[in-house]
Amino acid sequence: MVAGFVLAQGATPATAATPLVISQCNYDSNTPGLLISCDVTVNNYFNSATGAMSSSTVVKACRGAANTAPSSCTVSTLPATFVVTSVNQCNNSVNGGGSTLACSVTIVNNITGTIGLSGFSVNQCIGTGGGGGTSTTICNPIASTTSATVTQCNGSANGGGGDGRVICTVNPGDGSALPVGITQCNGSANGGGSTVTCSSSVRNIFTAAAVAPPARGSAGSGGTATSSAQVATGASLASSKLTSDDRAFGEIAASHATVSSATLRSERALEHAAAVEAAAAAAAAASRAAVLAFTGANATVAVALALLTALAGTVLVLLSAVRRRLAARSNRPAPRTARA
Repeated sequence: MVAGFVLAQGATPATAATPLVISQCNYDSNTPGLLISCDVTVNNYFNSATGAMSSSTVVKACRGAANTAPSSCTVSTLPATFVVTSVNQCNNSVNGGGSTLACSVTIVNNITGTIGLSGFSVNQCIGTGGGGGTSTTICNPIASTTSATVTQCNGSANGGGGDGRVICTVNPGDGSALPVGITQCNGSANGGGSTVTCSSSVRNIFTAAAVAPPARGSAGSGGTATSSAQVATGASLASSKLTSDDRAFGEIAASHATVSSATLRSERALEHAAAVEAAAAAAAAASRAAVLAFTGANATVAVALALLTALAGTVLVLLSAVRRRLAARSNRPAPRTARA
């Protein structure tokens, strides 16, 4: 592969990158019966906000015998510091008889932000497929445009051969977001019985740019002053982006902050009733404790009185016995004395 450098057109991007023209498989393999199959895939990356641009490019070149699988291939990946501006390949090659030419270019533009699309013009299959045969070209589209975005398959396969020996297509998509010129398969495969199959395609992929949060602070503190309208707008945006958990928390806080007077009165009545009930329960417990204490004291006194009563009864019984004895003694007749 021979890579040439060209000057960038337009504004200089914020991130420095080296513009690059890819040039391969040109003026190559002009001996009869050979095959060339060369492919270029370019992924361009552009940030419309910063102007930064880079490319990821894979280049493949294969060679071998005509009408067979390639016998050798080389694959190269170019550094991202190179930005591909154009691809030139497979021109003025395999002009020996009975040769095969198959080449393709794929451009994918990855755009962050918004950028306009440029027109996509085509110059294709002009002066191609001569030398005999019918329906020798299958080209989509057949177009002749000066300084076209894609110029391919012109002046090729003019040595005669089978029908449909030239198949060339261009898929412009919806236009090109970034300018990349393609020139391929021109002036090639002009020996008898040669075939040409070449294609070009462009695809644009857009990604929305990330929105930075607004700067905070005030002019006096070195930040940007914020008006009350901006604050209000920010508050409405913030409220519209609340998660379900945030909303639930807000609703709970609001419900606690707006308790009605009736609810307060009801709560106070309940508290008073609970206090009265607690006081009544405490009084009942105290009464039960007093009754139990009083009953215990009376039982002790009763036992003591019973003991005293028993003791007194015993004493009385003893005294009564003593009295009977004394009475019995006093009632005895006096002993008689002998008379002289």
